[in-house]
Amino acid sequence: MLDPEDDNPNSGYWPSVSDLFITLFIISVAILGAVVFVLMPKSNSAPRDAVIEAVGGLDLISIRTPINTLRPTIGLEPVPDEADPNAVVTSLKETCESANDIIVELRENLATFDQQGLLQRLAELESENADLIAQNKELQAKIKELTAKLEDAMDNNGWEEVERLKGILNDKPPIIRIDEQKEQYQFPSGSSLIGPQFADGLKDVEFEKLAKEIIDRQQQGRAKVDTLEIIGHTDGIPLAGSGNLDSKLPRLLAGDTSTFQSLRAGSNNDLGLLRALAVKAQWDAFTDAHEQKSILQSITVRCYSAGQTILPSDKRDVEQADFEQDDAKARRIEMRLTRLRD
Repeated sequence: MLDPEDDNPNSGYWPSVSDLFITLFIISVAILGAVVFVLMPKSNSAPRDAVIEAVGGLDLISIRTPINTLRPTIGLEPVPDEADPNAVVTSLKETCESANDIIVELRENLATFDQQGLLQRLAELESENADLIAQNKELQAKIKELTAKLEDAMDNNGWEEVERLKGILNDKPPIIRIDEQKEQYQFPSGSSLIGPQFADGLKDVEFEKLAKEIIDRQQQGRAKVDTLEIIGHTDGIPLAGSGNLDSKLPRLLAGDTSTFQSLRAGSNNDLGLLRALAVKAQWDAFTDAHEQKSILQSITVRCYSAGQTILPSDKRDVEQADFEQDDAKARRIEMRLTRLRD
């Protein structure tokens, strides 16, 4: 005989549903246990690379380590090694927010510091500028005072001093030229001997001019001279024969005047020098007998020869023939005073 419940079509439905839910619950617990097992931090004995991997496969150590490096710097506690992923993420957010706040504060402080520094430097520059303005005013006042004094001095005696200095600057001693156009100043052809008329003309006229110039400058406080230059010039006619100045001249220069008569010129250059030396001998005799001997003999005498190298004219376009002429103007002596010593 059949059980009455067998005839009921819903009699086996609820037990089947209960079994299904029990089975699903068991599976869910198993899955949850597996997830918890996977996400739980490993023990110290486990390999370090097996630490929790969060969603997306990120290694939490690579996140926690730099966070823990930064957190003490900004005043936060490090994230514990056993912290779960949510705690790590929360700590990361907290770290970023704190770091951002500190950066903003530092920027504000830096701007304030820069502004204060600029204001201080500006104040220093303004103070320095004020000092410079004051110094400039003092200098302008001194310049004005000195200018007034200078103008007063110029009004009193300054212009006189200027004129005196101009006179000294332009006070050039004369150049005395003696040429053979004056009959009394003629040398024998090819000779350096000075005749009586020539000697008298030098002593009474030319040397007196030189002596007066030297003495006046000394006594009047004018620009002094210390050297008398005597230059002998010749024309372009060649000399015959050979000279002996190289062997004889040293004795004359050493003071043996007796050797002068034996000197022979071998060229126009030699002849020009001998004529200058002859005039020097006359000058030495003149100064030795002068009453202002000490002043005149303080002058150094230098003798030079120009030969036929300097023409008596100012001709610029010269030719060879100009230096070969028998020209009386070219046979001349120049005497000039100058200052060569300090």
